[in-house]
Amino acid sequence: MRRLCVVVDGLNGLVATQKSKIFRLLPNFEEVVFVINAYNPYFERFYFYKNQEFSVARQIYSAKLSNIRSEIRDSFSTGDVPINIVENSNKNIAAYLIPILNEHEESVLILSTANLTNRHTVHLAIIKSIHQPILMLTNRGWPKKPLVVSAVDPVHHMDESGLIDVKIISQGRTLAAQFNSTFKIVHSRYIPSLLQDFSAEIHAAHLQAIEQLSDNNKNLDINVDLIGGNPERTIPNYIGSNGGDVLVVGSIARSASKHRFVGSTSESLMQKMPCDILFVNSDSSDSFVTNLA
Repeated sequence: MRRLCVVVDGLNGLVATQKSKIFRLLPNFEEVVFVINAYNPYFERFYFYKNQEFSVARQIYSAKLSNIRSEIRDSFSTGDVPINIVENSNKNIAAYLIPILNEHEESVLILSTANLTNRHTVHLAIIKSIHQPILMLTNRGWPKKPLVVSAVDPVHHMDESGLIDVKIISQGRTLAAQFNSTFKIVHSRYIPSLLQDFSAEIHAAHLQAIEQLSDNNKNLDINVDLIGGNPERTIPNYIGSNGGDVLVVGSIARSASKHRFVGSTSESLMQKMPCDILFVNSDSSDSFVTNLA
């Protein structure tokens, strides 16, 4: 079964633009599970237990959760895809999500974010723990044909097979094909100031790595836009200049430790990107490719 799992923030719910994007993805799935993240760290403070006056705050929050459930049911129950709404009140939501996603290997996870500042903490813990593709939705809507950009790093010496880049490209391309929209591949060539004297050699090495990736995957018709500079700055600028709507990146480090999140680039982009982000890793199945094919 192709299952879509959507994590909904209990404080913010889903805005109209996020609902619209989920609707556009639904036809590719056989079931959707909405997980309302009802865990509220503020209610762990001692004064909520010591002072009965704060019971009103709990009642207000409970009513808000009820409204979110009703809005989801009203918005999505009229479609052809069956929906299920569950609620998680525990701090470790990743542990709650893993069995839901692992029950069907072709699952995809959606994280709804109200703004850039709440993309860290809880969502970072989820991305570290889950190997299925994860689409992080902002409040910004998609045009009729959203531009999808895959960011690759073929020069990484710990990923000589290029497996993660192949998945980044294939899932990005298929997502774009679903909407009959434009697809681009970008790679940022960063030369630290310490190595400026070797800029020509480094540039040649990047071109060679891109050519090798293309030669090894001729079926993907790889055409990479090579840009110069630190990817933490150049990729957001590239997205802004080209009007990118979804950025596809790798979520797992290219090292012997397969379950370590990429902290240097992907985590930084997670905080800075104004667009939606699709995280994929080399351990995941091609679920987004299968679902959207």
